[in-house]
Formats: sequence, structure tokens, C-alpha cells
Amino acid sequence: MEGLMPYRDLFDQKGPLIFLIYGISFLLFKSFWLVFLLEWAAIFVSMVFSYKIAVLFISARKAFFISLLLVLLLCNFPYYGGGGHPSEFLLPFQLASLYFLIRLRQGGGSAAVTGIVFGLSMGIAILLKFNLAVFWFIPCIYVFILAWRKGKALPFSACLISAMVITVAPLLLYFHLSGILDDFYRGYFLFNVRYGGGGDSLGSIIWNYVKWIKREVMDPNIFMWVAGVVGIGFSRLPKADKLAFASAFLLTCLGVQGNG
Repeated sequence: MEGLMPYRDLFDQKGPLIFLIYGISFLLFKSFWLVFLLEWAAIFVSMVFSYKIAVLFISARKAFFISLLLVLLLCNFPYYGGGGHPSEFLLPFQLASLYFLIRLRQGGGSAAVTGIVFGLSMGIAILLKFNLAVFWFIPCIYVFILAWRKGKALPFSACLISAMVITVAPLLLYFHLSGILDDFYRGYFLFNVRYGGGGDSLGSIIWNYVKWIKREVMDPNIFMWVAGVVGIGFSRLPKADKLAFASAFLLTCLGVQGNG
């Protein structure tokens, strides 16, 4: 709390929420025990939603095995660098969003509730590490189309925007009242977009991200896609859906390679 022991890579696209997590832990315990407990909670909630997703398609026993396998894979995924990464804290929100998306697709979910989950999740992502919010780009388009067909596009959009604003507004208001909102924008967003891409044009930024693909991120993603396609192949989905899911999953894995 006196400027010592800063968060690693603190300049690299990390938002104010990650500093609150570390700062409050150190204030209360003079250590990072609270961070460890939050990591444990994030993994546990991730297990729950991975189980809830899987059990929509397969037996409860197989779904439980998958939820255990998720923890094993996460604990050995090099990108997390031994823990304390924003992606860990965001994973439960990603899996929760996927769960509500699938429920809505199967006709048992609510467009408004899905919008709230998406908005809350995107707000948390923006406050943790803003580029991680890109995860929701395709799911938002997909759910909007589903909601439009059901005549629920307005409730979904309104709930999504409201939940995101309510999540982000308190910290933005704090920065505004402190007179440093412009500094926050320039230091957190503007600087990091230019730094992360290392270029001035959109084309050069994209090309630089492609060149910086890391093998420790690429190799697990290749395995993840192959394992996913095998799972899709053994599922009861129609052939057209299998091709669509495999293609969409490949795009996801390629996107993760560009930025974990």
C-alpha cells in the first residue's frame, strides 16, 4: 500500500479492478491470501458452469468428469503464469455467458437475464483487462439474432447496456471526481492499444499481433481445438451444426492465439 511490490506487468493492459483485488488483499492480510481465495472461488465457479453446460448435452457423470478436467488443464496452462492473471478471474463470467447463451438457444432461457449476465461480464472484463472483452463480440451478435427472432432483442440490448454501465460507472465516476479520468483513458486504453499493436495503422497492428504468436499459447490451443472437434464429432448434433460449431471454435482458437 506504500508503492511496494507492484503487480507484475502492471503497465500491460491491466485495469483498475486487478489493482483493487491485490491492494485490498495486501491491506487486509499484508499478503496475497485474498487473491488466492478469489482464484479458488473463480476456479470453483468455473467448474460449476462447465458442469452445467456439459450436462445439457451429456450425462451427469461425464459432465462431472469434464468439470474436473477443466481444473487440471487450467492449472497447467502456461498463459496464466502461475496465477494472479485477469483471465482467471474472468473465466467464470465467460462460462456463465456461454451457459445462458446455450439455454436461450435451447428455448429455456431468458433474453433479459442473458443480457444482464453479458453486460455484467463485459463490464468486469473492461475493468480487469479491456482487450478480454472481445470474447463477447461474437456471442453478443449471436444472442441478439436469437433474441430478435423471439421478439426479445430490445430487452436483451437494454439489460446488457444497463448492466455494463452499472458495473463500470462507479470507477469511472471515481476517476472523474478525482480529476484523472483523462489520464485513465490515455494510460489504460490509448497507450495500450498503440503499445500492444506496435503500429499506427490497423493493418500494422494486426500484423504485429500475428507475428507475436507464442508457442506456449498456440500449442494448447491446437490441442483444445482438436479435442473440441472430437467432442463435436461424437455429439448428437446434426451434421450441419457440427460443421458450424467446429468452424466457430476454430475462429475462437485462432483469436486466442493472437492475444491469450
